[in-house]
Amino acid sequence: MPRAAPVPTNRLGQLVQAKRAARSAADVAPMMGVSEATLLRVERGQPFGLATAQALARWLGRGWTVDRVLKAAGQSPQLEEDPSA
Repeated sequence: MPRAAPVPTNRLGQLVQAKRAARSAADVAPMMGVSEATLLRVERGQPFGLATAQALARWLGRGWTVDRVLKAAGQSPQLEEDPSA
């Protein structure tokens, strides 16, 4: 059974949920290059690392940079490790 979508707690979570629309996290995560658990953490507004920010910027498309992803998530652009790896 697919997991229920978490309630987004920040702008990035809202944008990611809107873009994936009715598709499941399990279907979209491989397209993004992240695990399903990581995608759901992003949507819940939990911290994530640089590799995830890069994957999100690529998936969100035109105009999305790592810095913009981090700002939308309310995170600092100074990341050293990826806790979502």
